[in-house]
Amino acid sequence: MDHPVLRILDFPLQVALWVFLVSFPVFLLVIRARIRARKFSLKDYFREEFDRYYREKLEETSSKLRRKESWTATWNEYRIVFQVMLLSLLLAVGSFVGVSFVPIPYLKNWTGVESIETEPLRLVALSYDRFYTGFSLKGEIWNQGQVPLKGLSARVRIWGRDDVLLEEILAQVKPALLNPESAGTFGLKYSEKSPSLLYGYEVAFVDSDGVEAPHIRGFDAP
Repeated sequence: MDHPVLRILDFPLQVALWVFLVSFPVFLLVIRARIRARKFSLKDYFREEFDRYYREKLEETSSKLRRKESWTATWNEYRIVFQVMLLSLLLAVGSFVGVSFVPIPYLKNWTGVESIETEPLRLVALSYDRFYTGFSLKGEIWNQGQVPLKGLSARVRIWGRDDVLLEEILAQVKPALLNPESAGTFGLKYSEKSPSLLYGYEVAFVDSDGVEAPHIRGFDAP
């Protein structure tokens, strides 16, 4: 599973890469067009027409084929390409910083993240089995924190079809002392109403004092 930091950095990096890949050739094409436009000014136009006239006269009197000179880049052209690359890189860095830190609606970046600390509990498995008068529920959690967790219980709220809270059941997590990097299990059975009359259930975890312990979901948990 990827780290929350990687999920936050993924989109700004993609935006920065696309900005660089698009802006670099666009800037090169714009500069090329401007150079060509400047080249064909009125003064240059007449100079080129004059040179072309006498060049054609010389070619008519010569039986040798004109050979095209091989193109070689000049130092000025290398300098232009480097400057354009540097400008595109600066734009990419600016877009990365902007997308990462500017508050943007519906985008999870550093301004909308309260904390990137890993929650101590991870719900790694959750399954249920329906029967005629209710359902049974089994789950597995993992202590991914650095301190042991004691006296945990799974608090399952069962909702009816009219969004009415029918019952709240506490299922004790076993073992009672959940050490770091270890798993615990819980289960319950509800047999008061038919599954067709139930809307669903909600799972949370509380300690021995009734304080809710934050958790995240992973693996095959729905």
